[in-house]
Amino acid sequence: MSQSALAVMYHYVWPDGKPVPGGIRPLLASEFEAQLDWLSERYRIVSPDDFLAEVARGSWKGKPPCLLTFDDGTRDHAEVAAPILARRKLSGVFFVLTWPSDVGRMPLTHLVHWLLGRDESEVWGGFEAYAERELGGAAALGDAAQAKRIYHYETPLRGRIKYAANMALAPESARKVVRAALAGAGIDEAALARDWFASAEQISAMRKAGMVIGLHGCSHQSLQVLGGEGMAEEIRYGSSWVARVAGEKPRWWACPFGGSGASESAHAAMNEALKNTGLSASVTTRRGYVPAGCDPMSVPRFDCIDLPPRQKSAPAA
Repeated sequence: MSQSALAVMYHYVWPDGKPVPGGIRPLLASEFEAQLDWLSERYRIVSPDDFLAEVARGSWKGKPPCLLTFDDGTRDHAEVAAPILARRKLSGVFFVLTWPSDVGRMPLTHLVHWLLGRDESEVWGGFEAYAERELGGAAALGDAAQAKRIYHYETPLRGRIKYAANMALAPESARKVVRAALAGAGIDEAALARDWFASAEQISAMRKAGMVIGLHGCSHQSLQVLGGEGMAEEIRYGSSWVARVAGEKPRWWACPFGGSGASESAHAAMNEALKNTGLSASVTTRRGYVPAGCDPMSVPRFDCIDLPPRQKSAPAA
């Protein structure tokens, strides 16, 4: 077991016994509880402020510190994860998106999660029909072999759907396909956003319960897609929105998709916006322990599925 500090990344934490949408693979509440027990035996789960202070100091007595982080601000964070932490007198950083509660829009990533809960042949047919009608043929949906390589853990058709939506198509083209599926199912996007994500009132209640509210942007679009100025605008707007909802300006930032693939100039513009809005700590999607003296703007994380109960042993140091 490493004596380095540890930060853990969570997404969906789902109630046991509640049907799970087909497009997500959540950690169940019982698994979350078991993981907290496992972590508590090996680490001290501490507040975000204490975590930064101990890592900066570079030394601790006994167990290393552990930080819990939650990306996206989905409704289960408010209704499942935060109450479990509050009951255990623990806290974590919840990185929220502004679109769902603020303007009733679903991020494309989560629209795809909803879409994958439907019949995959029907869904793929919608992509093919759009490509034939608007893009000159199905070749615009990407290479099947590439989709299989990247999404090797999915069925071939689900892999094609995810590859087309997330990589091959422009975001607005992918949104048109998903919106057509929403309309066919008689579902309003704003209603889906309310069902899928925490409300402003729930985010405020999480803060009052001792959780820290961080910023994850507005749309969940990547730095590569938005560019530096686009991401800077999301940071500026999102920071003021979180301040109104949570009662204090956010200090923590999580860049959607970790900022991978973006240019140096885009990273520079994002970092300048973070500095100007008072965001002084940032987590990454880089897998690893948190070394003593780690830059607070570049904190690595292990995904929760890297740890028990999904895994039978600790990750290698």
